[in-house]
Order: sequence, then structure tokens, then C-alpha cells
Amino acid sequence: MGPKHVPARREALQLRVHALNLATTGFPTVLSTSLLRHGSLYIDFFIEYLPEASFMMFGVAGGPAHLSTERVPGPEFHHWGYSSTGEIWAYGARVIGGREDFLTGDTFGMLIDLEADPGTITFY
Repeated sequence: MGPKHVPARREALQLRVHALNLATTGFPTVLSTSLLRHGSLYIDFFIEYLPEASFMMFGVAGGPAHLSTERVPGPEFHHWGYSSTGEIWAYGARVIGGREDFLTGDTFGMLIDLEADPGTITFY
């Protein structure tokens, strides 16, 4: 799926995460306890297990996406993401489909670059 490691500023790599799901009908969300306001950050995730016909999305949000009770956070959450079904989503709408799915055993990566003008997110 592309590069597995991209150099990033050391301070950008110091992220801690925790799982949070506030709505019993919602979807589990992993949140960073730190904000990324400048610089760049590359993160990759190893998909240890994703049941067949399941749905997972990785991305970033400018609002409290963990409060969403929908499978894809709506426009009020300022969200961009890549789903396990090979779709790219922005502000609650599918903008690109037909990309590569990710499954159990895959590694998925994201490069967030806030130094670019405008900022960019690249999925690997």
C-alpha cells in the first residue's frame, strides 16, 4: 500500500490514544489525547482482525467525531477518512470509491501534513 514509514517531527510522534464510545448505538472511536496543530505525522495501523463484511475507517476530524451515532461522521464533525471498503469520505459524504480495501493482516497508514498549504492527508 505504499511507504510504511515517513520521517516526522519528533514532537508530532508523541501521541497517546484511548478508546471512547459514548453512545450505546454509536461506533467505537479511538481518539488522540494530543492535538496536532503544526508539522507532519505519519501513523500506521496493523489490522489484527477485521471480521468479514465489517466496516472500519481511519481518518481525522476537527470536531468531536466520537459523538457521531452514524457509521460515517456527518459534516458537522469536519471529518476526512478512508474506509475498509476502499472509499474516501469527507464531511459525511463519499468522495472517492473503488480504492483498495484493507483486511485482516494489512497495515494501513496515514500521513497528515499541516505544513502544506493547504494541509493534506495521504492514505497508504
